[in-house]
Amino acid sequence: QAAREALGQSPSLQVVMPPTCESRCFRDAFAHVLLNRAGIVVKATPLQQDVAQNLMEQELALATRLDGFAGDSIKPGFLAGTAKKEGGLWSEDAEELMDMVDKLGARHPDLTSDAFLKPFFRDLRLPELSIRELDSDVAKFTQLTSLDVSRNQLMSIDRLPPKLRSLKAYNNRIANIRCKPLPSLRFLGLGYTELGNLGPDQVVTRFPNLLSLDMSYTKVTDLPQAVSCLQSLPKLRHLCLAGSPVCLLPHYRLKLLKGLPQLRLLDGATVTEAEVLDTRLLTAEAVEAVEEASLLEGPQPQSPPPIRLKVQLLNFVGVRKLLDGVVESVLAARRAAAEAAAAGCARGAP
Repeated sequence: QAAREALGQSPSLQVVMPPTCESRCFRDAFAHVLLNRAGIVVKATPLQQDVAQNLMEQELALATRLDGFAGDSIKPGFLAGTAKKEGGLWSEDAEELMDMVDKLGARHPDLTSDAFLKPFFRDLRLPELSIRELDSDVAKFTQLTSLDVSRNQLMSIDRLPPKLRSLKAYNNRIANIRCKPLPSLRFLGLGYTELGNLGPDQVVTRFPNLLSLDMSYTKVTDLPQAVSCLQSLPKLRHLCLAGSPVCLLPHYRLKLLKGLPQLRLLDGATVTEAEVLDTRLLTAEAVEAVEEASLLEGPQPQSPPPIRLKVQLLNFVGVRKLLDGVVESVLAARRAAAEAAAAGCARGAP
């Protein structure tokens, strides 16, 4: 929080580190959420018949006509209430699923089948579940387009659902991206991770159609390499590297905009027309001239080195008197040094 305040950012935006509870794979995390939020125990069973989906729709229609709760002893709405109140906290599809649970029951054989459940979801949010890996089970989420696995214990991205369009993996220990290429991905959030200079290259080789990339507060330091890699993303419009060491380099923003003229938003700030004009004037010769000018100005006059005091307060009695005496001694020493310097200059004068 102190670092954010020093950067002029809101103290309310705090970094949340991954929890320290026992780690689990993506499959187990999904089963845990489904059991706790919907009361459904996921089973590795196929749908009962080839026409199981039509059968389920008929049963749902019947339950609607009867205005009752079929196939379970749980009170109608008991489980659905939590999911509806929490809205899309864990999935935008939660309300639709809970309606099915209300009508068919949490133990309905097709409703508990992973062959039905995993392709059912289009949106999942699984933060703070100590997920250590995206295992092979993610491939079963064939309709998933949005996934949030922030604040977990991921160290790499090895697999992703086949139709994913948005991935948020903030506040993880991710240092590598090893998954297969995924042309469908449009937004990638990897802020507060361990990605370094190899990160941009790993991103562009796997996600060629990105529109928005957030690699804020990572370990990227090489600006020319980052620009060269990101030039392979012609559709990229939003980029964030804020908080990374690369931002401290001279002319960082202009050099980035010159190499990536298609950007519309950089580090959360809209690219202005003035900046676009400046990038046209930014040549290698101009940069060298500015740097040479700064060197020709020479070193700035330095103030006297500060005197550092370390005081350990053992007793509060007489503290003010003690500090007044220390300050007076320091001021006297400085006055004596100044007088000695003045006397030396006077003797050296012609």
